Amino acid sequence: MTSLPELVVLVTAVRMGTPTLGVGNIIGGNTFDTLMIGMADVFYLAGPVYRDAGDPSLVLLGGTMLMTAVLAGGLVVRDRKGIGFEGFVIPLIYAATVGLIYATG
Repeated sequence: MTSLPELVVLVTAVRMGTPTLGVGNIIGGNTFDTLMIGMADVFYLAGPVYRDAGDPSLVLLGGTMLMTAVLAGGLVVRDRKGIGFEGFVIPLIYAATVGLIYATG
């Protein structure tokens, strides 16, 4: 349920003419969520949380990290004309991640 507020902030930031604020919100939220997995590992007493997380969760984690890296890379090499490469690559990574989860059952 945390994606809806991020979407609202992104749309509002773009309308205000500050898309960097919206993208920073998305990167910050994803980074924070990913760091929480590491914190869960500290407090999970049954062993490494990654071992018990299951393959679908780890695939989602990897996909999220990859999408965040592509988005950050897109900000570094930002083209001012039209949509950047990340606008095409991120949906492909998302589709591949979801497809991989469904394919592996």
